[in-house]
Amino acid sequence: MVNKGGNHKEFFLGESIRTTGPHLRDLAAQVGDQTLRSRITAVADSWDEAFENAPPSRIRVQRAGADNSANRIEGQKDRNRLDVQVEAANRGIEQCAVALERLNEIWLS
Repeated sequence: MVNKGGNHKEFFLGESIRTTGPHLRDLAAQVGDQTLRSRITAVADSWDEAFENAPPSRIRVQRAGADNSANRIEGQKDRNRLDVQVEAANRGIEQCAVALERLNEIWLS
């Protein structure tokens, strides 16, 4: 992920983060309201997609005069994965907002 300042963050590379999607699904299974349950599950799906598309942490070594085409290819693959990750994260944020709206509807009714 890249924060608003343009700095790369390796948030989704942490192994403890991997369990968030399954935890959300476990919690969703306990929710009686079908609409809210489906929204929480959608958040979990987005979370998992963001985690799965986290580009690996790499150290790139460039040597003067060496063919760096492999580094460029890896870099492009990482950027593509990052784009998918950002889309999934944004979708998860939107689904989370919709889930909170539904929760407020239930709470206020």
